[in-house]
Amino acid sequence: MVSPFGTNLPLTSAPYYSRVSNNYSGFAVPKNYYILAFNPGYALQASELNEIQENFFLNLNLTQRMNANWNALGYRIPFWQGAIPLTPTLVTSTEPTITSGAATFTISCAAGWYMWTDPTSSMSFWIYIDSTISESFTTTQSTHTIGLVGTSNETILCCPNDSCDDTQDSTLRDNSQGDSNTHNTCGASRKNMTVTSLDIRDGLISNNSTFFPVLYITVTGSTVTITFADTQNLTDIAE
Repeated sequence: MVSPFGTNLPLTSAPYYSRVSNNYSGFAVPKNYYILAFNPGYALQASELNEIQENFFLNLNLTQRMNANWNALGYRIPFWQGAIPLTPTLVTSTEPTITSGAATFTISCAAGWYMWTDPTSSMSFWIYIDSTISESFTTTQSTHTIGLVGTSNETILCCPNDSCDDTQDSTLRDNSQGDSNTHNTCGASRKNMTVTSLDIRDGLISNNSTFFPVLYITVTGSTVTITFADTQNLTDIAE
């Protein structure tokens, strides 16, 4: 499991076999399975009920920690339709330089937890970014939105066979006996979130299916203002 949590969540071990801890450890890219979707007419795995519990408390704990982190650094509790870092210090900006009326700077979103809001349902979930994402931008005289780019509605199916394709996961088979190769109950799929990059868009954007706002930047003359997407000022981390 990844920080701020311990090695494993409480229901990882036998006889519970929740797979939530494994989603964020032991893989080159974390499995950001943010919700379970049960298929009518198929058997329900007891391990999946345990995963529902752990997903719920994972989200709850991260939200509580986020509120405490932001308050401790002098911010109000954040919320916007986009991507919110667990602590504001995960997002940094270089000092912008102004040339011919345009600002040039680099934004970095460090590895860690980010709460994103699904634009269709307006529900919020936590995902983990395993490495720092940085991008340099040059903006014109205007207000722009900088955000994470990703796919938020990927369906990952349980794979009942030895051969699985890119939309399937063999570890989602029934492992109530601790053996995922011989217990092939596939009663549920997962929704997955994949973050790929940072991008900048013209204007103020609050709702998009693949673009999740983090910051606003406004260039007016020789003045550059960088704020979080709920308009809290970023000057204390623009270094």
